[in-house]
Amino acid sequence: MNDIAIFSDAKLNNELRAIYESHGSPVAVLLEHDDDGAAAASAVRAFCADIPDAVYIEGEALSPYPFLVPCGAFFYAIYCARERFNNFMSIDADRVDKIAAALKIGGAQASERPRPFELITSFYGFKRRDSEAFADAEIFQQILNVLLHISEKNNIVFQIKNADLMDDESVSLINYICRNVKNKKIFFVLTYRGDRPAVASIKSKLADSIFGQFRTCPVSADGLAQIFRAEGAYSDDAAFLVSLVSGRRSLLAAALEYLRARGAVVFNSGAAKYDPAPSYKAGDIRAALASGGPAEFARAVIGNFTGTARQILAAASIFHGEFRAAEVAVCLKSGAEEIKKELDGLKSAGILYQTAYGGVFSFAHPAFAEAAASLVSKDEALEYNLRVIEFFRGSVYELPNIALGRLIYHAMKTANYSDIAIFAERLADTLCAIGSAGRALKLVRFVEIVVFSKKDARSSVTGEQKTKLKLAHAKILILLGRYKIARDILLRAELETASPGDEGFRTAHAFEIDKWLGYIYMLKPALAPEGEDGAMKRFMAALNRQMSNVKSRIEITNLIALAHYHRSELEKASIFYRDSLKTLAMKKNDPGMWLELDSAQRGLSSVYLRQGEFRKALAYLKKCEELCAAAGNKKMLSNTYHYIGMLHHSRGEYAEATSNYERAIEISEEISDILAQSRIWTSLGVTHYNLANYRTALDFFNRSMQVALSTSNKKAVAILNGNIARVQAVLNNMEAAFFALREDIAILNDTGDLYGLAHAYAYLGDACHMDAKSDAAREYYLKSFEISRKSQFLRPLILSACGLIASTPAHLLSQQAQNIVNELMLIDSREIDIVSKSMILRARCAYETASGTYHRATCFINQALINFEKMNMPLETGLCLIDEANIMKLNGLFDMADAKRSYAVEIFNKIGADYYAKKYSAV
Repeated sequence: MNDIAIFSDAKLNNELRAIYESHGSPVAVLLEHDDDGAAAASAVRAFCADIPDAVYIEGEALSPYPFLVPCGAFFYAIYCARERFNNFMSIDADRVDKIAAALKIGGAQASERPRPFELITSFYGFKRRDSEAFADAEIFQQILNVLLHISEKNNIVFQIKNADLMDDESVSLINYICRNVKNKKIFFVLTYRGDRPAVASIKSKLADSIFGQFRTCPVSADGLAQIFRAEGAYSDDAAFLVSLVSGRRSLLAAALEYLRARGAVVFNSGAAKYDPAPSYKAGDIRAALASGGPAEFARAVIGNFTGTARQILAAASIFHGEFRAAEVAVCLKSGAEEIKKELDGLKSAGILYQTAYGGVFSFAHPAFAEAAASLVSKDEALEYNLRVIEFFRGSVYELPNIALGRLIYHAMKTANYSDIAIFAERLADTLCAIGSAGRALKLVRFVEIVVFSKKDARSSVTGEQKTKLKLAHAKILILLGRYKIARDILLRAELETASPGDEGFRTAHAFEIDKWLGYIYMLKPALAPEGEDGAMKRFMAALNRQMSNVKSRIEITNLIALAHYHRSELEKASIFYRDSLKTLAMKKNDPGMWLELDSAQRGLSSVYLRQGEFRKALAYLKKCEELCAAAGNKKMLSNTYHYIGMLHHSRGEYAEATSNYERAIEISEEISDILAQSRIWTSLGVTHYNLANYRTALDFFNRSMQVALSTSNKKAVAILNGNIARVQAVLNNMEAAFFALREDIAILNDTGDLYGLAHAYAYLGDACHMDAKSDAAREYYLKSFEISRKSQFLRPLILSACGLIASTPAHLLSQQAQNIVNELMLIDSREIDIVSKSMILRARCAYETASGTYHRATCFINQALINFEKMNMPLETGLCLIDEANIMKLNGLFDMADAKRSYAVEIFNKIGADYYAKKYSAV
């Protein structure tokens, strides 16, 4: 059979080529077919065969459980393509660390990254909890990294079959790639069946990425002439043939091969078309083929197979969609090589479609699949499904965890619910690892509610399996921040494990229950019956259960330390972290426990930082730097440099901060971690804002904003709007500042982010105060102050308190601001950063000035001025000079006051702080 002759469509090729050649960056087109997906796929492959610089890859959106796996079409394509690209071994492990284990791609290092439930209990994970939108963006980038690896030497034609059934994440990923990738040709061809209603939604969601909508043409009587010599006496038979298969090219291919096998037609390789046999007589084709339509034709063709071919067709019919020779061989207890030869023969006969990945087959048309299903009895189908499950359970030839939905499908067919519990637990863990905890939750709920309630179990679910799934359910809820429901599930599981049974099973699960209840109570003490002591009691119980297990003991010891740190019990936290370090030292810092070592060192660093011992804090972070480098974990290494930079920033050491940020960006660029780069750009923007490099700061904020918008990260958009507004206000672009802040507050109200709102109201207060709207300024400062005080948000509390003092008229300040000053003095007594301390000094200066105690005001402003000059913060330096000038004027030192003010204006002009330059030049 000549696929090119049958499936190639000159008109379609020209249409696709026009789009392909006119775009140098990713684009998508839609390709509709009339229930002939294999023909559409073959047509796209025929098109790609004529393009010398393109590699063809194939995705499949058909799934028995489409709610399970995000980006399913992409995971399918990457997994199936791994052999062609040496399992993607040459990709940096950190570029695919989220998806490597799920797909079994990359080297050993790629699959040895910490699992999600290890990370969230580590200090690194505790400090960095990302939103689900952020997790989606991370997976998008890693899948894109694989595609970019493929495209290093080739353009890509990426066909997705059954595109109307794509999950939402696959749709979003196509948009993400088309929007963000430049100068790489990735041509998405999305094939779908035209009569499915879901396609309208897909078209709408992909509107900005689609540059063409085309349709495969069924074969007409005229079109058949290009495949089969049908003129003259043969025209009636040709018309019958087209009518019989309803123009479906896949069925036509099978019909022609069926006729060739029976001597009615021959294939003319020179002309690349079929001819009637020399002995042909009019009506022979009609006589050889069954009358009716596609279904009748398919049954007739399938019914003519005998022996091994017939058995293979029957076994293949139990699979949902595609299958491999090894899988069919397991069903029939035959050799895979023998089965592969038979499958190749069935492909040549037009019954099967062979994907671009060689060893993967499917039925060429749904009518063939339905006809083949009639060949297998209920008992045979049951036995075949059981053999498939047994094969994958014990064979080296193992599915990647991300594809375990296939085994759940076979287990459901056999009522093998015990296996479903095992597969679901593994798949749920993998979904969490790729950042899809929401889908993992749907899976465990499906199993617990639907599967466990069934009464026809062939293998019933054990109590241990139910408890394991309950634990998985609770842990997923913890990842999603739904702590109360997680607590309730764990408490129910605790009651169940208390009943008599296997002691080892009970101890292991009791340890897990205590650990995770302790974690919940640490984050949400109100959920613990014992209040604030609840977390510690649970952690101690877990510790006592696993004293002999060094890894578990260190993990719990670190969690106890974290709980003390969370409660600001720094000395106790230090003791437990040091205990972990001693135990790890005795184990020679076992590489298998590097995350526990990293947690202890990061924890101690943070303890020392809050105690004001900067050098010790930095020393332990440097140890984390060495540890991450030795472990080859570039993502955590980049994060460590970022954190070191933030440490220096908090001390006003901006050169050191910038240097570490740049090192972090260099690593993030190396592993294509655009999301990490975005976070660092934001930090760089804040540093440059403090240095009064406003244009540079704005550039960094805008670059980060592009990433936040492209990943739909509302939290990041809100943070950046606030920072952009601050810059615009200083540049005297008040309209732009107010616009950004209004958008900021709208997002924060929508997401219920109180911490963000506290900042936004403080920034809006600043903007109103600068715009001479004093009453509005005080209103917003007060909102920020009240939220911050109630929720103990330190930074916005300082900003709003200072703003309230600055915006209150001098004649009212001494009476109204005493409580605010007391609040600031209480904050100042704690270990806070030097910038915050200096802001408090300015606020106290304003209060003392209004109270008439000018000598105290002078002391406060002089110290603030020294601090800001030392940190090279020119805007704040200029504002301190203005405060000094005001005090001098009140003391009658008018010439000195004018000199101070002139110097301040000179600074404002130099740094481009147009608002302040204009304001104080006019005085």
